[in-house]
Amino acid sequence: MLIGIISDFHLGHKNVDARIYENVVNELQNKYNVDEIVDCGDLVDKCNIDSVISYNLYKMFLSVKIPFHILRGNHDSLSGLSITQLLAYNNNIKVYNDVGYSASLNAIFVPYTDNLKETYDKITSVIKQFNKGKSTKLAFSHINVTSNFYSTINIKI
Repeated sequence: MLIGIISDFHLGHKNVDARIYENVVNELQNKYNVDEIVDCGDLVDKCNIDSVISYNLYKMFLSVKIPFHILRGNHDSLSGLSITQLLAYNNNIKVYNDVGYSASLNAIFVPYTDNLKETYDKITSVIKQFNKGKSTKLAFSHINVTSNFYSTINIKI
């Protein structure tokens, strides 16, 4: 299985152009023939996204033909744009606003949070619920785990 991983486009920030994001997604789907795409968060940059970018994203996401996973990043959390509403028209797209699991990837998804203790408990719970004796091979996240206590814990996935 081939997975395309992208992150931190921060659409709406200064001169960041939504066409670049669209080109990357199209190349992953059409040129590299990835089986699934994971966006690890910060698709948008706070409330700085305008209606033109929103509309272009909407059109682009309608054309997504493969499973597409989007984690909520810290900037997505603050955005005036409801990413979930924007993507609701395409069943291939899954937005993770909370810890989740994908059976197709056998992967866990951990969106941005500032409550790492609660998130650690959710990760453990999701693994127990969905793992069913299999070994989860992948984890995607939008959390800074390098400068906190929880980065030292070995989570069995």
